[in-house]
Amino acid sequence: MAVTKKLTGQTLRMRNVKDMDDGKTKNVNRDVSKILTAASPDAILAVAGAYDALTTMTMESAYVVTSEELING
Repeated sequence: MAVTKKLTGQTLRMRNVKDMDDGKTKNVNRDVSKILTAASPDAILAVAGAYDALTTMTMESAYVVTSEELING
């Protein structure tokens, strides 16, 4: 029997660069969970871009973290 994977959830993780008072920078992760499983990568990246435009921290990168159920079938 082959094992298959079923996508059960997605989370958008954005890595932002925060300027500190001492002149240094710090990486900060922001997560948006419960993204629809039908959401396309383009739509998810558009959300990340909109979030970046509304915040003072600069977005360095965006990731999609998926949750999958393994089904023995």
